[in-house]
This record gives sequence, C-alpha cells and structure tokens, in this order.
Amino acid sequence: MMAHGLGVEVIAEGVETLAQARILAEMECDHAQGFYYSKPVPPKVFEALLQVRFTEVVPPRLLQAETAKAESLFF
Repeated sequence: MMAHGLGVEVIAEGVETLAQARILAEMECDHAQGFYYSKPVPPKVFEALLQVRFTEVVPPRLLQAETAKAESLFF
C-alpha cells in the first residue's frame, strides 16, 4: 500500500460487511471502523465496552451483544 511506503498507517472507514473487512485485511489495512464492528454508542457505553474488551479483538456479533448489555446498564 502506498501509505505504508510513506510510513503512514491506513484507517478504513465505513466497513459494513465481513467481505469488506477481509478485503481490507488482505490489503494490510492497519485499522478499520464501521457498522460491521459496532453501531455508534454513547460515551458511557463506549467506556463500558473498553473496560470489558480493551485488549482483545471482539467478533462483531459478540460486540453487538455486549453493546446491548452495556446499554441496558445506562438506559
């Protein structure tokens, strides 16, 4: 990837499907965000998610379940 040749990390936005995530991984994209990983959440929910999974890669389905669980704590 040209960005890597320049010493720049690559961040993909708007990832919505597993197929997109896999293609980005094959392209050696450094980071990605989008609805595939999580819907937007309020700050307190985000903090709770960080406490639960700060150092782990979370499968999207598990993250959605934990988002719902965390939201129930605050709403």
